Amino acid sequence: MTNCLRRSKRCVDTRAVSQLERISQEKATAQPLFLDMRAPSLFARGFIPGSINVPSMDCLAIIGSRSECSGQSVYVIASSALKRQGERRLVERYSGIQVHGWLKPEVVREWSRTRGDLATIEELEPDRLAVRVAAWKTVVLDVREESAFAQAHIPEALHIPLDNISHSVAGLPERTSISVVCETGEKAGLAGSLLSRLGYGEVAILRGGFRAYVDARLPIARRNVAKR
Repeated sequence: MTNCLRRSKRCVDTRAVSQLERISQEKATAQPLFLDMRAPSLFARGFIPGSINVPSMDCLAIIGSRSECSGQSVYVIASSALKRQGERRLVERYSGIQVHGWLKPEVVREWSRTRGDLATIEELEPDRLAVRVAAWKTVVLDVREESAFAQAHIPEALHIPLDNISHSVAGLPERTSISVVCETGEKAGLAGSLLSRLGYGEVAILRGGFRAYVDARLPIARRNVAKR
């Protein structure tokens, strides 16, 4: 069967038309928004400007509760593993988002070739982040749960709820160096992409998340959680 991008029951032959050209042919009235389901490491190396990284179902659920997708035609960039309709419906159910179309990861290279430069996010190893923290060269935003942050966190890190990140960083200059930390690295990809959409150009994510930082036996801070 010819690979195709589906909108409702409509299908376009991908052998004759590029993925980006097909989006133009859809003649959608809303601005397209790309939800990129690649792993954070792959996403960080190069992504379509304005894309949101949603590497897990948890991330999809978070973005579905926000306003980014409102009034936009949403296209999901996903591997061929999501070509079955049942899996696509699963994505829509978790996110609550009506997906306008499905694209293969190759669309990112196509964008670079035909539309301009890709955006990037720096990915830091734990020891590299520790050096920057010690030198006061970055602001660390920790998007884990409050209880996890209270138990242990990177020194001087700020706890920022992921579902309210846009309001939490309001007032930070766009040239601020920001390093995002989550538990395993997945939600940092989501947070980093949201910060990039807000105009922050010096964003980094911690490879492997806080777990990798702890495993590297780097300095951490703790504070007691009040018992109720």
